[in-house]
Amino acid sequence: RVLRLPCTELASGVGNHMAGALVAVGALAAATGIVGIEGLCAAVASALPNYRRRHVESSVAAVEAGAAAGLVGPSAWAVVDA
Repeated sequence: RVLRLPCTELASGVGNHMAGALVAVGALAAATGIVGIEGLCAAVASALPNYRRRHVESSVAAVEAGAAAGLVGPSAWAVVDA
């Protein structure tokens, strides 16, 4: 499946035009289910160095915007109960 997303536009919409890649990562996570969005947002927040702390809110918002855009159908992988 191919997701076509306006990543830069979505990132700009949350106040961080440089976060297009985070939008894409959020969309990929939502489309595949490979990682939970909450965990991904926590990881993004904890991975930013101190001098970028002011960007945490907009970076997390970019991941969430991508996740919302990526939820356009069933997961790319089947969920198997063990």
